[in-house]
Amino acid sequence: MPLPGTFTVLALMLILYLITKVLISFVIAFIFIKILERKTGKKRDFGFFILCTIVVYYLINLIFKVLG
Repeated sequence: MPLPGTFTVLALMLILYLITKVLISFVIAFIFIKILERKTGKKRDFGFFILCTIVVYYLINLIFKVLG
C-alpha cells in the first residue's frame, strides 16, 4: 500500500514537468519569431506564435524520445 500523499506528489511532478516543457517551447518559439520579424520586417500574429509553440513542443518531445 503506497504512503499517503504519494499520488499527489506524482501528480505535481507530472504537472511541473509538462509546464516546464510548455514554457521552454514558448520561449524558443518567441525567440524564433523575434528573429524572423527582425529579418523580414513583418509582424507575426498570435496564431503563428501558437503554431510555432506547438511545433517546438513536438520537436522537444522527439528529441527526448531519441535521447531517452
